[in-house]
Parts: sequence; C-alpha cells; structure tokens
Amino acid sequence: MKKELKSDDLEQYNVKKCKAHMDEDLPKKKKKLSQISHFDQRIVNEPRGIIWDGENYSCAYEALFSLLWNIWLTEPAKWTLIFAAISERMKILEEGFEDVEDGILPVERLRNNIRQDLHHQFPDIFPYGYRGTSVVKLVTKMFHNEQTNASSQLQCKNCDFCDDLIDDRLSSVIHGTANISATVREQLQATMVTASRQVCPECLNPLINVISYNHFPKLLIFTVGGYNIEMSKYIKITTNDRSIKLYLRGIVYFGGFHFVSRIIRKDDTRDMTPCADRTEFKY
Repeated sequence: MKKELKSDDLEQYNVKKCKAHMDEDLPKKKKKLSQISHFDQRIVNEPRGIIWDGENYSCAYEALFSLLWNIWLTEPAKWTLIFAAISERMKILEEGFEDVEDGILPVERLRNNIRQDLHHQFPDIFPYGYRGTSVVKLVTKMFHNEQTNASSQLQCKNCDFCDDLIDDRLSSVIHGTANISATVREQLQATMVTASRQVCPECLNPLINVISYNHFPKLLIFTVGGYNIEMSKYIKITTNDRSIKLYLRGIVYFGGFHFVSRIIRKDDTRDMTPCADRTEFKY
C-alpha cells in the first residue's frame, strides 16, 4: 500500500533531503569525479578502429584505414596537409577523417565510399562479397600519384661519370624483393639504386640508376610480405642537407585469409585485433 504524503510530510522530507546533501563529504565527491575523468581519459587514449563488414569482406580496408586514422589523430593539422599532398585519394580520406571527428560521417560510411569508388574503377582488384582484397594493392592505389616527385640519374661507381638528371616518379610504397633485403633500410636502398644495362662511356663499366625524391616523404610504407625482414623502431635517412628519422607507426599482419593491424605509438603498443602469423607491410 502506498502512503500518501501530506504537505507537512513533503516539507519535512525536503528538509531532510537538503540536509543529507549538505552533509556529503566534499573530498569524496572530488574522488569520484577524478575516477570518472581518469576513465574518460583512458577511453580517449584508446586507438580508433572500424567495424568489419562480414558480408563484404573488408578487413584490408580496416587494417589500412585504422592505421592511417590513428596517425592522423596524433596531429590532425599536420597530417591533413601531408595526406592531401600524397594523392587525391588520400586527400579524400583525410577530409573524411575530419567529417568523422565532427560527427558528420560514420567512419564505416567513409570506408564504404572509398571502397565503392575503387570497385567501380578496378572491380577485379577490389571486389565485394567473400573474395579477398590485397592490402598491398589497396595501399598502392591509395598512394598513387602521377605527378613528378623524383629525379633519376645514371652513375658510374668506378669513375666520376654522372649522366643528366631526368624527371621521374617514386612511390611512397616501397616494395621488397625476397632474399635481397634483410632490413627496411636495405629495402629502401634496393629501390633507389638499381643496376642498368648501359655501360659507362668513359670506363665501359656497368652503370647504376640512382633515383631520389625531390622532397623526402613524411610517410613511407614497406611491403614485406612473403619473406623475413628485420624490423626497426625507426630508420635514419641522410639527404643532401639533413638527416631524417622515420618511426615505425603500425604493422599489418596477414594469416588465415584475414588482415589485422597493430597501432604503434611512442608511449605504448596495442593490438587493434589479435595478431596473425605473417607480416604483410609496415610503416
């Protein structure tokens, strides 16, 4: 049976309720707020991820886009400019990240939009359904740019002969070659210095072709699938005027017909999903 409260009872109840609030221990309140703040901060520090589409296998897109998203989140203003300069598709991706952070677009919709465009242009490479997509082909298309960004030159290691510089293109995606590169530094060197069929006009020794970026990129991707390679926390590159350090920011693994990614930060390392048994590429 419910008891009907009279006006006098309500007044007495309110007085007791107010008194109970005034008697609460202030430090206890502060402690509770502090715990909530710590919990919220922990959530903020968690890496961002994308929900997998099990009907149209999308793990290659999640693996790559999650890494790029978490890199972008470290310094959005800086990486917005860098992504936009890499390629038109990377510009679309970073604009999408801005919309995601502003609450305009779900990140899964951003993934689907880019995937739809890639499927329209390259249906055999980027299919729907249960057919797989290569993350290496995905990153290669995402970073593709037709603009001249490098210079190449024939050189002789035996004498001082150097041919004229020629405008060239060099991708930020560095493809490895089995049994040649043991480290990512060697992999980069094998990409930038290759043998030529031509001979030196002065000493008749074989020439080498040396290609170099006009402006060294802020982001490199090394594809290392299919063979063992030593991983480094960073690589140091010396250009004509300065030295550059590039830090490892993420790894994509492949195994069991599935891609998973690991986000690597300066302060910690966390898995977005369980690790697989073979490395496909890394940053």
